[in-house]
Amino acid sequence: MPETVIANPSETLKAIDEIVDNFSLLDEWDDRYRYVIELGRSLGPLPDRDRTEANKVQGCASQVWLATTVHPDGRGGPYSRSAATAMLTSCAG
Repeated sequence: MPETVIANPSETLKAIDEIVDNFSLLDEWDDRYRYVIELGRSLGPLPDRDRTEANKVQGCASQVWLATTVHPDGRGGPYSRSAATAMLTSCAG
C-alpha cells in the first residue's frame, strides 16, 4: 500500500504549474481527457479503509469517495485522495 507523502508547498506548486502548462498545450478535448486519465493512473489506489459511507460523495453518476487528512503539525495543509468506479465522473453540486 502506498505511503502518504507530504510534499513541501513549493514542490506542490511546481507540480501544479507543470500540470497547468501541459494541459494548456493540448487543444483537443480528447487529448485533455487522456491526459487527465494518465494523471489519475499515476496515483496509488485509495485504501479500502477510506472507502466508507462517510467519505462517499453523494449525487455522482458513479461511486466516488473523497478522503481528506489534516496533519496535526500543519505541514502541507489538508491532503486529499479520491477514488471512483468510473475513469471520469459527473457529480451534481
